[in-house]
Amino acid sequence: MRLIILFCTMALFQCGIYQSTVKKNAGSTLHYKILRIDSTENVYCIYAMRNDSVFKILEKKEARNNCHRIVVDKDYDLKISSIFLPEELHVKMRVAGIKFEGVMVNMEEEGVIRDLFTASNLIGTCYVFK
Repeated sequence: MRLIILFCTMALFQCGIYQSTVKKNAGSTLHYKILRIDSTENVYCIYAMRNDSVFKILEKKEARNNCHRIVVDKDYDLKISSIFLPEELHVKMRVAGIKFEGVMVNMEEEGVIRDLFTASNLIGTCYVFK
């Protein structure tokens, strides 16, 4: 019984640390290095690293002329936020993927934060200076 209580306490503590880290970074502008850009149907999956964490940023494909396209291995100040509400922590920890712009996006990837983000200063793969 003590083992179960200890396990539950540790699990809640870990969820609290994860949630506070995401809350602290949500909506803030921080420096990210673009690792790779994948493309599926009408969605870009942009993998960006800050410190030792990899974030998966989803953007709808949009045709743009005369824009500053993001480049792999370059750094950008991105303003990212989770597509999940803070009270949906239990949902994102249980689902394997979600539909974004009609495309199924996998959430389970090794080495990537188990969350999906959007960036308010990206339009597709175009960086918007704000």
